[in-house]
Amino acid sequence: SLQFVARGARVVYVPYGIEISATSAGQRDHFNPCVVENAWRVYTSSYGIYDGYLKFCRNRHAVRVTGSPKFDALFCRDKYPISEEYRKLAAGKRIVVWKMHFPKRISDQGSSRLITPDMEEYISFADDMDQFDNLFFVVLPHPKMIGRMTDHDVQGEGKLIEQVKKLMEIIQGKPNATIDTSVDYRHSLFHADMIIMDRSATMIEAAMLDVPMLVMNPKNGSEKMVQPVEQVLSYCRQGTTCLDMCAFLREPFVDEEIVKRKEERSE
Repeated sequence: SLQFVARGARVVYVPYGIEISATSAGQRDHFNPCVVENAWRVYTSSYGIYDGYLKFCRNRHAVRVTGSPKFDALFCRDKYPISEEYRKLAAGKRIVVWKMHFPKRISDQGSSRLITPDMEEYISFADDMDQFDNLFFVVLPHPKMIGRMTDHDVQGEGKLIEQVKKLMEIIQGKPNATIDTSVDYRHSLFHADMIIMDRSATMIEAAMLDVPMLVMNPKNGSEKMVQPVEQVLSYCRQGTTCLDMCAFLREPFVDEEIVKRKEERSE
């Protein structure tokens, strides 16, 4: 970015996701990288996130609040039809979108900890998926989970990489599940009847879909999020274990909520 500026170019930075983390590392990565500090304009999604730039960004005068095309797309879902292949595989069953981040460790305040759910809990749930024969699972793994994770991604913990490989293999063998590796996840996400997910900028889009949603957290406590994101997530169900995931899918009021939402959308 410095080289572009030196040549007289104007650098425009658009965050690829949503600035969700309120850890010291997250604040550094969001508000103080070179490209942000050298940008002529930084376009952020909301005034709540803008407050973070005001507090932590030395180039705060370049920041503008513009909204987000990610959110605009929610109002024209017909442009994102579900895959015909997935529709046939679902065969009329309700669709559960399971979105997951790769295992992620962070260093915060002098200690290292996992900020994504315990992989063994995910493996246990995957083993049990076929008991939900009235549901069809569309799994949206982080791209790094499809054979491209490295020791650097998990801070040298090779066990986590092996757990991810095992998880993907189990899911691939389930008759009521498919792994969506397409470029645009919205074709699946926008047609979910229920959503299970962990830390991701996609949490905000998912929450705006107004369908039953379970947010999975690590057993050692969830990552500190920026206030606007915390506010959104406070309205979502929270879980940490395989049992929480199973209970969510069996809750009678979840079934009633799905019917209600579908009726409201049809009206």
